[in-house]
Amino acid sequence: DVNKLLTGSRLKLYQNILSESELQDDDGELFLEAASDELIRAIFNLGQGITRIEDLSLWTTNRVASTFYDDLSSLIRTSFDQRIVTPDYFVPDLDDAQNYPIDYYFKTHSKPFYLFGVANKDKARLTTITLQHLLKHSPHFDSMVVFEDMENIPRQDQHRLMAVANDIAPNMHNPDGIIKKIEHR
Repeated sequence: DVNKLLTGSRLKLYQNILSESELQDDDGELFLEAASDELIRAIFNLGQGITRIEDLSLWTTNRVASTFYDDLSSLIRTSFDQRIVTPDYFVPDLDDAQNYPIDYYFKTHSKPFYLFGVANKDKARLTTITLQHLLKHSPHFDSMVVFEDMENIPRQDQHRLMAVANDIAPNMHNPDGIIKKIEHR
């Protein structure tokens, strides 16, 4: 999906590759202007730039830390009325709330619903700490964790997080399933 490639972290990488390779993009047509005495270097830069752009696995593993958070944000933005969603939320009247960030707060008809995106073990640990603190000081809420890829999180961290979260999505491969789980609230 070309539109997905040209947003967030992927767009920054794409622009970086164009700049480094001295390429220009005219509505999807890549080209390079060069003087005749610079033709060999220009052809090399063109080939190198196109190769880097085509190698999507390079984008996701080596150069882009993760597009997961951009993808999750896009899913939420396009699937829900933004009047009921608050990104980067802190629970009011909670002591030290700034130390316990919530990725997304959904206003529901019953309890507050908190959604967390987890891409790595550090975020898994922070989310576990946040949920444990919330359960202790403000226990009336529902929560869900969406993993970038649960298999990349150490088992102990997975178990601790699953013990405190109400629901999980092991990855983003089934966006319709994630949307249904959120709408269920």
